[in-house]
Amino acid sequence: MHPFAQYSQYLESLYLESKLNGFNSDRTRAIKLSLDGQPNRLLELCVDLNIRRDSGAFFTGSRLRADLLEPFLQQISTGRMRAIDPACGAGDLLLEYAKYLPTRETLSETIEFWSTLLAGFDIHKQFVETAKVRLLLLAMSRTRAFDFCLDSLNDSLQKIRTSNFLNQKSKSIDADIILINPPFQLVSTGTRFKWGKGLASNAAVFVDRCITKSNFGTKIAAILPDVLRTGSRYVKWREMVQKYCQIDGIQIDGRFSTLADVDVFRLYLTVGAPHISAGTDWWRIGKQASSRIKKTREAFEVHVGPVVPHRHPRKGTLLPYLDTRCTPPGKVLKKLSKTRRFQGRTFCPPFVVLRRTSNPSDSNRLQPSLVPRGGPTAIENHLLVMLPKSGLIKDCRALMSFLKSEQARNWINTRIRCRHLTTVAVGDLPLPKRLFKP
Repeated sequence: MHPFAQYSQYLESLYLESKLNGFNSDRTRAIKLSLDGQPNRLLELCVDLNIRRDSGAFFTGSRLRADLLEPFLQQISTGRMRAIDPACGAGDLLLEYAKYLPTRETLSETIEFWSTLLAGFDIHKQFVETAKVRLLLLAMSRTRAFDFCLDSLNDSLQKIRTSNFLNQKSKSIDADIILINPPFQLVSTGTRFKWGKGLASNAAVFVDRCITKSNFGTKIAAILPDVLRTGSRYVKWREMVQKYCQIDGIQIDGRFSTLADVDVFRLYLTVGAPHISAGTDWWRIGKQASSRIKKTREAFEVHVGPVVPHRHPRKGTLLPYLDTRCTPPGKVLKKLSKTRRFQGRTFCPPFVVLRRTSNPSDSNRLQPSLVPRGGPTAIENHLLVMLPKSGLIKDCRALMSFLKSEQARNWINTRIRCRHLTTVAVGDLPLPKRLFKP
């Protein structure tokens, strides 16, 4: 992250030069670039992608941060709501927030006023310095009544500082709203949390900390990886959130950025008594689902293929074998081309197999194949196997036809946007009445 030390110095010199000599076309353009996207482009150019992934350093794009704050614009404009970003990075969310704050007559009065409303933390000093000077540049561009010159960044916005939010010992968060786009990388949670042990998304840890340290009535607006919304391993985490918060809204946003290949959603919470009962599916909030519609799990058993090729030895009975390489999507596989010795669970046709790995941006995200007949078959773990409870081939054909439809694709993209389909998500898929009677 060292390039940001030089970048923050450049921005500070731009601020001081503009204060002393006023605006011209070059300085105006430079300030505009610094306030919208330039830090993110610098991060992409100067910091290796693997390093960014390991540290969870991905800044919030302009569209996403504008969408996150849109419900609060009227409240922000009153100048009475204090905001904090516990993982502020280069200050994108705080900057978007400050765009709607009132200003005062002079630059010094504006900065002094904003300093009472804005707080933030980040573990990278260079990011924090960049965030502060960008806010100064925004205040300057909105005020233009320059009455003093700051000698150092330490002279302003002192609630924005270098610190690890997760390690702070303060009893409560002193803010009316928490804005956060936390790091998404996997971290070890040990035994600290009832909702999960071992490895978990750092985003889940940040939200837990925000909830437990917030006062009653505090608002939380978060950008989070979709796995927290739909992943089966985060069921207890979602129950924890619902136990302590009112869910004000959930909005699916799709892919975070071109380099961060992860889908995200916006989560809006109010800390306090929940209005949604524990166990509610987050993907269904705000939607009315008919109880008369049959789900896939009611007509089919849905399983993950048991064979893990690099783990299971080739011992036991020689069996027909299915993996992704010999399972062309959309085809009826009358004869299987591969065999394998395997001692674990097998499946007898007829059944439908579905590739687990998928991307919401794919035009054909659900890629089924049909095995109409044969004996016990070993199936790789990159495939889901769907066994008709009726035992009938016609039900498999009907399911396969439906899985290839736009209706099924649109539904699954709302239900889960992770890169691996789950048995729970596929089992929730509502079957059309014309093919399957309730």
